Amino acid sequence: MVTANHSSQLCIHCHRKPRYNDGNTIHPYCSKACAKADSKLCVVCHAKPKFGNHNYCSKTCAHKASSNGGSKHPVKDECLMRCGKPCCGKFHFCSKKCATEAEKKAPTLLEIPKDHAAYKSVSHQFQATWKYGTPCPTVQRIYHVVSTNSSVKKYKDYRAAVESRGNFTQKGMAKGNESRRWHGTTRACKLGDSGHTTLCTSASCSLCAILRTSYMIKFVGSHTGGARFGRGIYTSSTTSESNGYVKNVTASSSKAMLLNKVVVGRGYKTQTDQPSFTAPPAGYDSVLAEPGASLDHDELVVYREDAVRPAYLVVYS
Repeated sequence: MVTANHSSQLCIHCHRKPRYNDGNTIHPYCSKACAKADSKLCVVCHAKPKFGNHNYCSKTCAHKASSNGGSKHPVKDECLMRCGKPCCGKFHFCSKKCATEAEKKAPTLLEIPKDHAAYKSVSHQFQATWKYGTPCPTVQRIYHVVSTNSSVKKYKDYRAAVESRGNFTQKGMAKGNESRRWHGTTRACKLGDSGHTTLCTSASCSLCAILRTSYMIKFVGSHTGGARFGRGIYTSSTTSESNGYVKNVTASSSKAMLLNKVVVGRGYKTQTDQPSFTAPPAGYDSVLAEPGASLDHDELVVYREDAVRPAYLVVYS
């Protein structure tokens, strides 16, 4: 099964930095700033600010809490296979049976209801990481990406190998120092628009190609004209940055962006271009390009295809 929050060891507010470990306890937040920011959010949906002096953002969330025996925790989410049963814990599916049924259709997309925890988590990350001056777009729909068993296994095997070298979980981090990062690409169909969930076969549709086979190194720079950090797979923690690479070939009123699971491992930090890179420096698993001398935004670059998998498709306008 795939969990609703892939980075379970990351801060539950920003979803970017590891939870703070004081040596005795792993806290849910990375810092006091995130803890304070989250305390202002509705205790049920954790997506919208509380209304006045109330614990909830709306009557809807207040009703959910009341229906749940007054608990501040939301009621269980519905299985994404729409079987009518609640999800098991933080999973997308209620059982192994439903997970297997979804996997039989892979690669495919499953639309996530707007009151589902996964929807709120991804939508919040989209909005919180839009940093540039333009207003943040409105999220319309979010889909869970169901990949093939073989693709998932290769990713998990690589993540396990990186974890065995770095022992990240012992430091209060996610396994393999896994993170969720954005990627914008070209869409030549209307995948993700209302009623459109079938992957197309157009050679010019990079979005459907990624969803079908995941990322492939051989296509690096084929649409962007170059690679500042060599032949790797590029993602960013900033939605507004990845939005610059989103392109519609077919007319559509909406845009589509991928949120990916990425095994960061031990990241090599740099503020200057490294166009000759075909792998991170020895002892590292990825390259973390930070704003500085020649860059005004962040980039996370991995050079192994099994280090990244698309997890969600976000449709916005």
